[in-house]
Amino acid sequence: MLERIVRRTVNKSVMFSLVTMLNCSVQVPSKCTFESDKNTPACQSYQNTFGYDTSVISTKDSIGESVDSQLATQDIVPEESNLPSIYTKVSLAIPSVTVEIKGLNPIWGKIVSIDYTIKNNQESAVKPNYILISQIEGYDNKYFKKIPLSLTTKIIDSGKSFSSNCIIPTGFTYSEATAGKVEDVTIAFMLFDEKDIPMASYAKDYDLSGK
Repeated sequence: MLERIVRRTVNKSVMFSLVTMLNCSVQVPSKCTFESDKNTPACQSYQNTFGYDTSVISTKDSIGESVDSQLATQDIVPEESNLPSIYTKVSLAIPSVTVEIKGLNPIWGKIVSIDYTIKNNQESAVKPNYILISQIEGYDNKYFKKIPLSLTTKIIDSGKSFSSNCIIPTGFTYSEATAGKVEDVTIAFMLFDEKDIPMASYAKDYDLSGK
């Protein structure tokens, strides 16, 4: 009888120990907290007591170290800080515009695209962002149109020039009744960078008759 009691006591003790270990294994992640001053798991004591592996919740495993190493050695491309704040050697030319005639008597239509050339003689690269139709003959200066430039125009190195055609979003409407003789209409343009700083200007008489 005594032997049976001892066996039952031993078995119960072993079972209790196993259950305790299993419960701790399941509950470790929820019980694991970090000490702010040491940055180590407070649940480390569980591992010392029951001997199971907590490496899966380590705060500094090999993967983390690899990621940290990659972040530390990753090349960081700095923002360009040497762009001019005042432009004195950038030129703009708009040799021609394309129009679509919408009506006659009086003639009216839309400027739908422009041909442009930007030349950079600054000592550093420039970033033109858009061209503004700032004035058209017969209209006040409140009538203007912003023309975004393509991405290929966005950086022009020192000593280089860039020429292209640019579509005007929704077009720029004009009328003979306001502009006067459409065969000879003065239009002024301005070039701006991404910070809305004026870079260059240009004005010319254009034939908007569509002939």
